[in-house]
Amino acid sequence: IKHWDKLPILIKKGRFLMIHSGKSTGRRSQLLFFLLTNILFFLLPLIACIPKVVLADVCATVKIEILQEATFERSAFEARMKIINSLDSSIENFRVDLTVRDDNGNDAYPLFYIRLQSAGNVGAVDGTRNIESGSEEEIRWLLIPVPGAGGSEPEGKTYNVGATISYIWNGTHEVTHVTPDSIVVMPQPVLALDYFLPYQVYGDDPYTTETESPVPYSLGVRIMNTGSGDANKLQIEAGQPKIVDNDQGLAVDFSIIGSEINGVKGSNSFLVDFGTINSGECATARWEMISTLSGKFIKFAASFTHSNELGGELTSLIESLNTHFLIHDVLVDLPGRDHIRDFLATVDDSPTSPKKVYETDCSESNVTDLSSEASLIQNEAEWHLSCPADSGFIFIKVPDPESGGAGISSVVRSDGKVLKPENAWLSKEYELSSHKWNYYLNIFDYDSTGSYTVKYGNLITDGDNDGLSDSEEINRGTNPLNPDTDGDGLKDGDEVVHGTNPLLLDSDGDGYEDGYEIDCGTDPRNPEDIPVIYVDISNDSGTEDGSFEHPFDTISEGISAAHEYWSVLVAPGNYNETLTIDRNLVLKGASPSTTIIDASGFTDGVSFISTSVESITILQGFTISGASNSGVICTEGASPVIRNNIVANCVTDGYAAVSADAYSSPWIINNTIVNNADAIGIECSSEGAKIVNNIISGNAVGIDCYAAFQQPFIDYNNVWCNLGGNYAGCIPGPNDTHSNPRYVDPDNGDYHLSPFSPCIDSGDPVGWLAQDYVGGITVRLRSTPCIFPGE
Repeated sequence: IKHWDKLPILIKKGRFLMIHSGKSTGRRSQLLFFLLTNILFFLLPLIACIPKVVLADVCATVKIEILQEATFERSAFEARMKIINSLDSSIENFRVDLTVRDDNGNDAYPLFYIRLQSAGNVGAVDGTRNIESGSEEEIRWLLIPVPGAGGSEPEGKTYNVGATISYIWNGTHEVTHVTPDSIVVMPQPVLALDYFLPYQVYGDDPYTTETESPVPYSLGVRIMNTGSGDANKLQIEAGQPKIVDNDQGLAVDFSIIGSEINGVKGSNSFLVDFGTINSGECATARWEMISTLSGKFIKFAASFTHSNELGGELTSLIESLNTHFLIHDVLVDLPGRDHIRDFLATVDDSPTSPKKVYETDCSESNVTDLSSEASLIQNEAEWHLSCPADSGFIFIKVPDPESGGAGISSVVRSDGKVLKPENAWLSKEYELSSHKWNYYLNIFDYDSTGSYTVKYGNLITDGDNDGLSDSEEINRGTNPLNPDTDGDGLKDGDEVVHGTNPLLLDSDGDGYEDGYEIDCGTDPRNPEDIPVIYVDISNDSGTEDGSFEHPFDTISEGISAAHEYWSVLVAPGNYNETLTIDRNLVLKGASPSTTIIDASGFTDGVSFISTSVESITILQGFTISGASNSGVICTEGASPVIRNNIVANCVTDGYAAVSADAYSSPWIINNTIVNNADAIGIECSSEGAKIVNNIISGNAVGIDCYAAFQQPFIDYNNVWCNLGGNYAGCIPGPNDTHSNPRYVDPDNGDYHLSPFSPCIDSGDPVGWLAQDYVGGITVRLRSTPCIFPGE
């Protein structure tokens, strides 16, 4: 919010008119815009049964509409002016004209939508109103930047907002120019939306006596951020399809049954939350739909409107909205691609237009349709598919020789590549003239050799390849388009094999998801069998098995007993031992102030020693002290998360309290690393490491990146009063600070932050996996004298 400082306008006879805004905060206001995106969809002709006396088939056309609302965060500014009329008569014809200029003095008013928010009792500032003697008026304007106003550089663009005030007092026309104040407009996102809908949908077939179940299909969207700024808090909420035109009264219904975001199943609501889409990146979502009757979408159109009270089209950050007919959800499996399904679709809303693949990484590639040049010839129990070789993306659609009577077992290219299930599929289309279905084999590939071997097997229609047929999924209530309906990490078919519930994240209600328990080797059906080992040094019962009732009395025993991915929970106590971790697990103490790893007599406190130790491994909630070398050390490619610990009073000479070699990339987050007088605080030579939100003080050196080819990610640390310097081999992070953290009683080892600490609630707002135990949070701090260890 930007204000203007008070400025005397006119002084006569000891009285004055004053423009006043109060104290300027100098901060931008974040304004959440609600962009209404009305997506208007489809004409759908459906083949319906008719009485036998009618000699010709009748097709009914039904038009449905789906409304969606997209919202994301926008930046705006509020200008505020207070008018105090201390003159002895009224001010007449009061008028205020805002001015906006760039740093070069050029008029930048057209780059903003400016709206008068309120004008107090005066009601308007257009020269038609008066301000009475002795009155005070506050006037507010809203300034919304138009697309591009923030430029493309990370620091944004500066504009100067001023005003010209004119009025009549005692018959004299007065004009005053208000000194401008500056605002900074940051780069803005610009969104391009592509929607995808299949041409053919399947429900009940009116030409059969059976009632066929609907086959789910998806309405997909890909959002590309082509702007220079990030799109924050982006959400799209879809309404249920609404029939708006059904002149022939066809008994048909459409509904949305679920959604997914970037390949992950969302909730059962129709709201998809993309979070942040960074500049130059894309995100995808799909709404799963069903139709009660089979038919074809013959038209697919979309449009959007923008809230007029927030600038309408002038300020809209949606640059395009395109519709495509979806051929199939495929998976581009080139090196470096992700594992999220891509859209093979037409380039517009015509089913006969050229084809492209729209990838989740924002790329778009032409797809050559080789269907007319392909042939399928039987060779004993196999079929040979041939087509011209092609170095790009190809699509082939040929008649299915099994006429839907068998499923695809495998498709293998002549160079040995096995096509993924997403890229080899069967389809069918209804031929009205002969009242029959035509069946097709479809292939999507890249850099084709032109030769494939196709094997058929028993017909099992499993649209999501989860091991359950579509009909079985419908009977069970699972989603035949989502291989993991409940999102617990187990495919629906695997849940049936393991005896768990494919509709529940945690079948036995023990607090651990089914997939996690399978990975951990515990029984997801038994609430007593959990992937946790308990440790409590006070257990002197003589019985130890790692259970809650009979915990181990050393942490080393707990680590030895824990399988990969398990958690080892440590009760308060002083544990005099050294620990070695060579696999993924969570080691969590009750809190740093009560759970001590005393490494006195040992070289290192906690050692991570394997590339098998990944970022899902966590060391949290301990004070680690007394080691002769390192309190925590990462070697041989180990890359754990080290968070919310105190590492203090290690007696090393030339070593580091927390150390990582060039092959290890730990996340060192929210720790207090203090009073290691002969040791480096953090020694890290890996550019992949992250050092964030730590308090590092009273060590020989604060952060040392002695051998890193490129500096690790360093930011939001408070690095203060390290005796040999705060940094070596690296530079401070952009938000690092250097101030006395004001511990409660550092002389006696109490490193809690006092109420006056400038570090409290001042860290990186991203959070960095943080849970605030002791501290390790920093931002803007003023300098204080270097007095250590107490003040």
